Amino acid sequence: MKKIILSTLLGLCAHAAVQAQTYSSSGAVAIPDGPSSTCGVDGTAAVSSISVPLTGTIGTPSDVTINISLIHDFGGDIRVELVAPDASSCILMNHVGAPVCEGASGNLVAANVLSFNAAYVTSIPAVTDPAVVPAGNYAPTGSTAFPTVGNLSTFLSGKSVNGSWSIRAVDNYNTFVGTISSWNMVFGATALPLELISFKGTAYTGYNNLRWESGVEKEVARMELERSISGLGFEKISDILPLGNNSRYEYNDQLDAQGAILYRLRIVDKDGTVSYSSVVKLMTSAAAEQTAAIASYNPASASVTLLSGGEALAGTTARLLNTIGVVLQEFTVTGNAHTIDMSTYPASVYFLKLANGSTLKFVKKDR
Repeated sequence: MKKIILSTLLGLCAHAAVQAQTYSSSGAVAIPDGPSSTCGVDGTAAVSSISVPLTGTIGTPSDVTINISLIHDFGGDIRVELVAPDASSCILMNHVGAPVCEGASGNLVAANVLSFNAAYVTSIPAVTDPAVVPAGNYAPTGSTAFPTVGNLSTFLSGKSVNGSWSIRAVDNYNTFVGTISSWNMVFGATALPLELISFKGTAYTGYNNLRWESGVEKEVARMELERSISGLGFEKISDILPLGNNSRYEYNDQLDAQGAILYRLRIVDKDGTVSYSSVVKLMTSAAAEQTAAIASYNPASASVTLLSGGEALAGTTARLLNTIGVVLQEFTVTGNAHTIDMSTYPASVYFLKLANGSTLKFVKKDR
């Protein structure tokens, strides 16, 4: 088990070893025919998009793979690009096989998946009709007539992954049409220096509860939790040292401010590179959540945190009970967040009986 406490910060280990994560398109998109018999005139772009919910920037470009399934009767007619959430693009295929502007080229079939990766060095072979472009692992590939292609290593390095990624295909000559049949992006276990699976928050009276969960923590020196009141610049409120892969973190920010409070993580890598998480916005007011609750990570393991939620519980007595109603311990609640030691109890269901008459149920399991 990995555990860290910063003021009222609790982190617990979770999950098995991190696996590669794949995000796929949901349907085929037709590639409109080019508008002219003049070579090189762009037709209407076909765009197939996927949403990537990961947070962070790409640290290892070669651990990101793009797999594309295309259909076209004349592959030399089209330009295919990878488009990032920031709208920048990288040409993966530029009229492959076209020896001259209108030169013959091979067919693209859906079964022959074309995979692109920063580490791949083989170019797509320049086959000619009626031959079919073979499936394979390829570097971005151009042609004699259209040599310009992107560099995936340069393009992906430091790129924020969160948001909409697209494959964009443009036909530059009339007569033949095609389809983006399907495509996906595969993020390997080391693609991101810090892979944030989630970053969330909840507003309570008198404090805000922030919690986040990591996948891979590669070359991370520290995480800095930052706060902005009403959007007037961010300030650091805590330094958090990484626990390692598959960890959970929690922080209770006690403050009296009301209105919009913004939070983000500033992630500093060992080489000094800085990246940021998405921003969590919480609305705090006198009408904030008033209900006592167990802190977010349930099942518990070595400890569990009682969040009073603005209830007048500080200084009152609470009792921990097992499933048959036996009182295991009795304690005085201290502050808005009270941590209860569960290390000596077996895996089971437990109940907290509070002075306000409410009962909270939670589960403990061994890790």
